[in-house]
Amino acid sequence: TNPSGGAALTLTASAAAIKVGEPNLTMTKTILSGATGSDAGGVVRWQFTVANANTVASYQQTIRDQLPDHLSNIANVSVAKTGIVLLNTVGCSAGTAVDASNAVVSTTVNANDTLTIGGICMAPGATLTVQYDTTVMDTAVAAEVLTNTVRANYASQASGTSSDPVVAVRDGADALTDDDTDPTAACDGSAANKKCNNYNESASGSLTVSALISIDKQADKTQATVGELVTYTLKVGVIEGVT
Repeated sequence: TNPSGGAALTLTASAAAIKVGEPNLTMTKTILSGATGSDAGGVVRWQFTVANANTVASYQQTIRDQLPDHLSNIANVSVAKTGIVLLNTVGCSAGTAVDASNAVVSTTVNANDTLTIGGICMAPGATLTVQYDTTVMDTAVAAEVLTNTVRANYASQASGTSSDPVVAVRDGADALTDDDTDPTAACDGSAANKKCNNYNESASGSLTVSALISIDKQADKTQATVGELVTYTLKVGVIEGVT
């Protein structure tokens, strides 16, 4: 009843709709140049892209690209982006933009064989494109296939981890490779189909080392009589590296 008097008031409840979203990274990796006739000392230029294909930001994101054996010397790194890609910050809408200075090159096995971009966030729809050169090492073997894989892990919040008992965060704690397999049961981590902390993604590209061998045979004369000595010169050309 209206306390001021008058008619009774009727209140109608209305439900508020909340859309729950998760970030989802997609990745690609390709060779831009240098693949044809590649051998020891050759320069191969690679490109990988990372995109946040969903409706909420990805946080605490680290991208790591370690070259396979027989590739080294990452150089001439370029970083381009569409949309908002920042150093990790709540909301991922304003802050320090990611650029080539955030791409750190280090040595894991061979000289300068690892590129890392860490501690970033990507707004929905944002894309990060990274290009760099590598050198085929002298230890490369003819016809060998070198598979180059880039990996990323990320989280649903700007801070915290999935092991935090207070803050609700999803990250990559349950997955070693990528998030292409979604859970099919309630998320409690007790079985493969119940692991929701699968925030990882990866992409690969392959380089086949050249296996070209050339053979040239020449005689020192075009005509000869019976019993005359003819000298042949045989030249074999092989690629640089191990054949």
